[in-house]
Amino acid sequence: MMRTAERPGDNGITLTHVLHALVQAADDGRAVSGQALAVQLAVSRAAIWKAIERLRREGYVIAAVTGDGYRLRPRPDGLLAGELQAGLGTAKIGRTIVYHPHVASTNSLATQMATQGAPHGTIVVAGSQSAGRGRLGRAWLSPAGGLYLSVVVRPDIALAQLPLWTLAVALAAAQGLDQPVSNRGPRLGLKWPNDILANGRKIAGILCEAAGDTDHTEWIVAGIGVNVAPLPALAGATSLKETGLSYELREVAQNLLRALDQGLPLRLSEESVSDLLARWMARATGLHQPVVISRSVDGRQQPYAQGIFRGVQATGAALIEDQAGHITVCPAGDLSFQNINPVDP
Repeated sequence: MMRTAERPGDNGITLTHVLHALVQAADDGRAVSGQALAVQLAVSRAAIWKAIERLRREGYVIAAVTGDGYRLRPRPDGLLAGELQAGLGTAKIGRTIVYHPHVASTNSLATQMATQGAPHGTIVVAGSQSAGRGRLGRAWLSPAGGLYLSVVVRPDIALAQLPLWTLAVALAAAQGLDQPVSNRGPRLGLKWPNDILANGRKIAGILCEAAGDTDHTEWIVAGIGVNVAPLPALAGATSLKETGLSYELREVAQNLLRALDQGLPLRLSEESVSDLLARWMARATGLHQPVVISRSVDGRQQPYAQGIFRGVQATGAALIEDQAGHITVCPAGDLSFQNINPVDP
């Protein structure tokens, strides 16, 4: 496990300060000498050496080259807490980051931390998962090379607003992931209630879990799984790399955290809900096209509503219009496209 916050070091410096200086130098393609670090942080060379040794014990690969200085070696995923926090620049999201090379589920771990009082914005990120979870009890394939993170959020909303708040998570995530390489990437679409699509194929999913009562939410854990590298065995899926979007893991994670920091509402006023719905529907996949909404009945998915998808209402429920013009309000369920190739926005 790797957790980074403001960790005290010798003579009042923090490991975070040393690590951020190393990451910045590595991003610039250069080494940084112990003397330069000591001057920058106003400490002794011995204090710098002790901080470097502690960082090495935590998993960072730091080379010391005579006449050159310290050089942080790149890691395959770049997801260690200090690597993500360096240059992140968020106000709340990611102030505390817990990293694991492998976990059963980031959502399960984040939920445990939330019940124990983890602060707003705490992030749990993993290199892979053995028991990743999606909606409706589905498994989420989570091999190394993808991005799997969960964020603990403590918004001032009613628990009944969770479906609407989930739409905000998906919208913010889509905006964060929508970073094309050389203008080749598609504009990502949203599939109600929690999927992110590229060219009609799933590229990321959201799972939100919460605790509270009808009028109050104690905490929400928003889990986000992103297909970064290709998954050839997974039908109907695609990846950032396949679609021409940025796919360097550290960059993807930082873009996502910045978007969540800016896009996750702590309150849902009438005005903010109206703005959220307008921006969500601007990315909605399958809007005004024939769909089927299914629900779980005795453990099996059964059709609940069939017709034209007319968007979502202020509760986050989907609106389906049948042939007679009657609107069915679907607060929950699984949307599938009916005999068509879904059209992205």
